[in-house]
Amino acid sequence: MGYKSPDIVAISGGHTLWDPADSTTYYFGLMMGSTPSTGKIHNIVMPIKGNITKVAFYTLIGTVGTTEASVVTLRKNDTTDYTIKSFDYSTTPQTDVITNLHIPVSAGDIIIFKEVSPAWVTNPLQIRKIFCLILETD
Repeated sequence: MGYKSPDIVAISGGHTLWDPADSTTYYFGLMMGSTPSTGKIHNIVMPIKGNITKVAFYTLIGTVGTTEASVVTLRKNDTTDYTIKSFDYSTTPQTDVITNLHIPVSAGDIIIFKEVSPAWVTNPLQIRKIFCLILETD
């Protein structure tokens, strides 16, 4: 018996160009060609049991906004939110890698990214975001 490294599954998705409104909750996930919505139509079904350990985001912004933070969480089974990152859309492009996650999931769990926008002084426009999350099993 020796050390067995975990199996890794990478899941990617994102959203197309989006002009967020003030103080609004949006959802995004696997549907790359769609904009974030206020309805939960972008669900990601977990294929296996494991832990989400990392998420990487690449964000492009057509018109940057002011520095108020937009908070992104990972919502599991429409009940539990895990805070991932606060985004400041005042610079472009942005690359963010979050590595300190430990979000347990079971096969069949449904996750989705939830983003709550602030009341900006100047709203960012034409935001495009892609992500890759890492699911590790052991």
